[in-house]
This record gives sequence, structure tokens and C-alpha cells, in this order.
Amino acid sequence: ERERERERERERKETDRETERERQRRERVALMEHSQDDPLELLEDGDELIETIEISDTEQTPEDLAEDLQEAGLVETSNEGDDDDEWRAEDEEENDMEESMMEPERDDSSLTFSKHTGSVFCAALDPISNSVCVTGGEDDRAFVWRLCDAEELFQCTGHRDSVTCVCFSCDSELIASGDMSGLIQVWSLKSQKWVWSAESGELEWLLWHPSGPVLMAGSASGLIWIWKVPSGACRTLQSPGSRSTSGVLLPQGKQLMVGYEDGSLRLWDLKHSSTLHIFKGSDGHSRAVTALSCNVDGSLVLSGAEDGLAMLISTTSGKVLCRFSSDEGEAKSSLNEDEPNSVESVGFCDVSRFSSSCIISATTISLMYYVSKELELGFVFPSRSVIRLPWVAVAYLDGTLDIYDLNSQTLRHRWKNQAGLVCLRWVRAATLLGVCDLAGVVTLLDARTGLATAVCHGHQAEILDFQINRDASVVVTAGGDQKAKVFSLPSHILCFWMSVCKDRTCRQLGIVRVASSGSYVSPARDRTCRQLGIVRVASSGSYVSPARDRTCRQLGIVRVASSGLYVSPAQVHDLQSERALTLEMFWLMCDLMERLLLTLGFHSP
Repeated sequence: ERERERERERERKETDRETERERQRRERVALMEHSQDDPLELLEDGDELIETIEISDTEQTPEDLAEDLQEAGLVETSNEGDDDDEWRAEDEEENDMEESMMEPERDDSSLTFSKHTGSVFCAALDPISNSVCVTGGEDDRAFVWRLCDAEELFQCTGHRDSVTCVCFSCDSELIASGDMSGLIQVWSLKSQKWVWSAESGELEWLLWHPSGPVLMAGSASGLIWIWKVPSGACRTLQSPGSRSTSGVLLPQGKQLMVGYEDGSLRLWDLKHSSTLHIFKGSDGHSRAVTALSCNVDGSLVLSGAEDGLAMLISTTSGKVLCRFSSDEGEAKSSLNEDEPNSVESVGFCDVSRFSSSCIISATTISLMYYVSKELELGFVFPSRSVIRLPWVAVAYLDGTLDIYDLNSQTLRHRWKNQAGLVCLRWVRAATLLGVCDLAGVVTLLDARTGLATAVCHGHQAEILDFQINRDASVVVTAGGDQKAKVFSLPSHILCFWMSVCKDRTCRQLGIVRVASSGSYVSPARDRTCRQLGIVRVASSGSYVSPARDRTCRQLGIVRVASSGLYVSPAQVHDLQSERALTLEMFWLMCDLMERLLLTLGFHSP
């Protein structure tokens, strides 16, 4: 539809140019007719009328007019076709001016992948290393390329229509690409060869199972297809008679929430191919479901639809908990008040904080033996005492981004964008989220403050999809200008919530370490620090002061006054391999600890 809109815009501009040329021609004709009635009005002061040429009443042919012009010496016989060249030159000049006007004012991207010959519709990053990207576009192809240098690895060819869905398997070994005609192909990243293919009818969405090579797809007929790759074993979930517009797989991998064009939602049990809950009528949406997202444990699902509502659903009880709308408390700002403000994307914040702490002796856990031996510490491990930050984000077509608190079911922040929003992504284990819009801009915001922390310009058309890597250092975009871009983000924008954990270096020197960057912070010896009770970052020299918010009081951390970064004692280090553990690995190790303790008979408070 956007491509057709651009084509209509080009036709409109061409029509305007033809109209302007016709108007100028008519003015010249009218000027000549006026000169016949009163030729002296065209003379300037001091000019003398030399000759008056009578125009015959009979209609002249173009050949007669050309002969008259040649006799008058106004046109040379050897320059036939110059008029066409002049018009062609004017058109080329206008086209050059239009192209120069379409160039972005600035380009913040570090790399550009420009091998697509049509709009780029989708993008995906491999979940293991975040170093390989796959993009699909209007040119009926998908490209697999490296993020570090935008070098093409291989092409996913053979599609018959625009590639609208691409995704990596959970182990990053397989890549699935699907086009609008329903052809789905699977490729091996290691061998860079075709592995398997199937057809599902007109494709709406495509996703992998989180724990194995199982592929799921929603079709325009409403059927849900489930394949085991590469054996091709297939199962289907029955169609309710409406197009399947979106789907999300719950984290346990046993249940699938599907949204349909008629506004209904169904929670499917994949093992028995049966519906657990159906939401329709007053419990559903009045228009097509456009977006779905679930929280970390799969107990809640957030849906968005063209009716302008976001609906929070409990998957355990099968009840609608609340509804959100951008029009609450505000007059409609759209030109057509009868048309609702469509929800384009929704998402849950994936951040944990501790309501209480329980110190576990890590020496009993073989997994943590080397760490506990070298660092002589106990670990705060998350179990039932961990509380997820109850925040959700909803992006609307009119450019509104709302962040809600689920505990109070109230609006926490509202951010207005000039262009319509297309998609939103939360950064894993952080309070940072990004949105892309129809103006070709990606904006990253801090959900705690509701303010933008980074803005990425560079596209000449709308951004149709984007991805953020694990540590929020890179953003990959797919644009309607036939380009995919890589943006490098400043390292200071990411703030992890870290638990307190000291190492030997910090205890000996009395210093702490910035959680996101790893730089050490030591007390400064100048008068300013002694008077104000603050410290200074040893590497950068920026001052650090205790923060007065609830987060710092609960976790015992401070915040850098200049940048707002949270500062905590050093991150956990794996001394056996001498590599810093990522936050995701830390949570995984804590989960393994909890399971092992429960197996041994220990119970956490």
C-alpha cells in the first residue's frame, strides 16, 4: 500500500508538471491574441513599432506555423528536435532536484546494506552471537549478512513473492524465510544451503519454537501450520473461519496465543491441538488483532488491535484484566474521528528487582565452586523473592507511545512522536525500549523517565522493522528505501539492574565498578568530594553522588550525576575462564542453583 501511495504521488507530480506546462502555453497564446488587438501595449518606452503581421482567420497547421517561424528567422532549420531535448533536460533537472530533496538530512548509521532492489520488510538477528542478520524484501529475496562489515554471506532465493517473514531458530543454526504467497524455506547458516521448504497459503506470520527445530506459521485461511524441520512432519490447528493475523508462543513452548482478523483471540494447547480459552465478543476486540506479546513466565498476554485498544489477558484464568487506550482523557487528534487509532505494537518490560534477599552459600554448588572459592562471597539468587517490573508499552499509529504500570493499571509515561509508529522493542533485562516510525527514525527511550536517550536518523523512507542486539549497542533497521542500516549506540545508554556482589579488588581498594561499562570508581581526594560526600570515576573524572530514589535505597547502589547511570559493586566474574558473565548467563546460573537446591531438599524463604 505504501508503494502504491508513492506511485500515486509520482503520478500526481507528473500531472502537476503537465498542468503547469499547459498553463504556460495558454498564457503565451493569450498574450499573442492580446498583442493582435493592441500591439502597442507590449512595447517599452522608447521602442518603435516596425511591422505589424496580420494573422489569417484560417486555422494553421503545425507545418504552416513552423514555416512562418523559419521565415521570420526565429527558428533555424538545422535544430529540429531541440525542443524535445530542452523539455527532457528540464525533466531531468526536476528529477535531480527531487532526488536531492529526498536525501536524509543526516545519516547516523555506521553501515548500510544496499543489495535489496525493493523495500526491506523484515529483519532478524541470530540469538546466539547477535553477529549475523537476515533481511527480507519486496524483491522476492532474503539476504544473510554480517553485522560487523555488512558483508553478504548468501541469498535465500526461490521465492515467488515479497519476503515478509524471516527468523532464526533458537540455536542459530537454521534460518526460515517466508513470502506472501505462502512459500516457506529453511536454510542452514553453517553450510549456507537450502534445507527444507513447505507451502501454507497466504502467509501472515512465522516463528520458531524456543527449544527445538519446530516451525509455526499463520495463514490467511486461519489455519495454523506446525512443522518439524527437516523431517517435514506436519500438524495443523483448526481455523475459526477468520484470517490469522498474529501469534505469540508462550515461553514454556506448550501454548500458543493467536489473534484473528475478526478481533477474537484463542489460546491453543499445542500438545492436544485444542483451545484452552477463547476471547471474542465483549471479551475480544472489535477489529483485527495487530500485535501480541507475553511476559517472561507466560502468565500474561498483551494484545493490540485496529480498534485502538490494548487488552491485558491472564492465560491461567482466561479473563481480561484491563484495557488501555490512547484516547482516554483526551480528544481525538486524528482527522477522521470515526477511525480509531490503531495499535501497531505492544511489549512487556523484562527487568527484575529484589523485594528481599536470601544469601546462599555457593560452596555447596559445584557449578559456582571456583567463583565462591576465589571471591569468598555469597550470591543473591532470584527465586520467589524476585519481582518483575510491571511495565508494558503500547505503540499507536498516530505516533503515541504509552507506558503503563500494571499494578495500578495507570499510565506511567506518554511520549508523542510526529510520525506514526510502526514497531517497538524492549531491550532484554533493561528498562530501555526502542520505536521506529514512518519518518525513517529509530528512537530509544528510558521507561523510568519516559525520555529519549538516543535518536537514529538515516533512512529516506519509513522503517518497517528493526532489531536491537542483546546489550543495546547495535540497532538494525529495515527500510522502505531499499536499505538495511546498522546503527552503533553509545554504551552509556544501557542501565542494568544488578545485585550487590563484591570482588577482592573492590574490597582491598574500597572501590566499586560501573555495572554497564565495568570502569572502576574510587573516592576522590579533592575538597569538593569531601564537602559534598561524593566520589569520582577514576577513568572519566565524572562525579558520582548517591541517588535519592527507591531503587537505589533498596539495592544499595548510587547513580552517576551527569549521565544517570546506576553504579553498583563489580559484576560477577567467571575466574575459571577469566571472562565476565553476561546478565543473561547470571540469571541462568541462578536458576540452575535454585533447581539443584530444591532437588537436594533446600527451600528458599
